[in-house]
Amino acid sequence: MARTPSPALAVATLALVVAIGGTAWAAALPRNSVGTAQLKRNAVTGAKVKNASLTGADIDLARLGTVPRAARAANAATVGGIELRRLHFRASPSSADALIFEAAGVSVRAQCLAASVLSIDVATSVDHTTFNGFWVGTDLGPPGGVVAPDLLVADGFVNFLAEAGSFAGGMHVALPDGTDIAIDWQSAPNPGGEAACLFTGVATITRA
Repeated sequence: MARTPSPALAVATLALVVAIGGTAWAAALPRNSVGTAQLKRNAVTGAKVKNASLTGADIDLARLGTVPRAARAANAATVGGIELRRLHFRASPSSADALIFEAAGVSVRAQCLAASVLSIDVATSVDHTTFNGFWVGTDLGPPGGVVAPDLLVADGFVNFLAEAGSFAGGMHVALPDGTDIAIDWQSAPNPGGEAACLFTGVATITRA
């Protein structure tokens, strides 16, 4: 008399058949037949990607975030709390004045007056600012300087320079909060034979 298989044996046998059939189906897949349609979302992890196999063409650079330390390079002119700025002014005689520098409440304006006379004015929006500056004529022009130990907002713009000739010099501004501004500059009249004033410089700003 034949024995009827038990329910447990039947379930085990069915599972074995399904497992063998699934393996056979997977083994029968043609080479390179699995594509994006067969992959679930987020199915491929970093551990499954071969090292050094991705190139720039495989990565959407626009979706990458900023590397934390690279954020410091967003402004390459600021390093360790010290900011550098370039000053440049070139204008024809009798032209309107122009703002060539502004930081921490300190403003510097330049104007080319008649006969290529360069005029530089300095002002502050912070009371009790200390200012001093000097210049030396590089073409035997007259040296000079201005000192304002307690510059106030009410003083308005202080004329620092109003001379024709080639000069080099510096300006130093100290604010009550400890911010320090140093400007190294040079000027030249009629650059390249053109009737004009030229002023260039670099400002170093150290904030408190």
